[in-house]
Amino acid sequence: MSAPFLFDERTKASARSRQNGRCAACEEVLTHLLEHAHHVIPKQTGNPSVLADQWLRSVDNCVILCDQCHTAYHGHGRFRNVTAEPAVFKFSHGKNVGAHKVWLLQLNVRFKRMGKIAV
Repeated sequence: MSAPFLFDERTKASARSRQNGRCAACEEVLTHLLEHAHHVIPKQTGNPSVLADQWLRSVDNCVILCDQCHTAYHGHGRFRNVTAEPAVFKFSHGKNVGAHKVWLLQLNVRFKRMGKIAV
């Protein structure tokens, strides 16, 4: 049985395309060997048996990070369950600041619906 809330290849490709092939945090050009699909809202916050939590595996919760940023956002390997505030992924939509702001608002609404604190 696979772990819950993993991203499929189509979701990863959509996130990468939305970011114009650049890291969502530092905007460096991504290479396929040094990139990671990152859950903006940690997958551990959801319950696999709750239908409303299934969005955690969607492109809305996925950003693609370079290896250096992904390692940094997880405390350089010390913290598996640590994540950054969604706002730090300022290139989540490439240079489209308006789309990034809408995305942040939508994440906040979804997180609140899950009964969690605001992001």
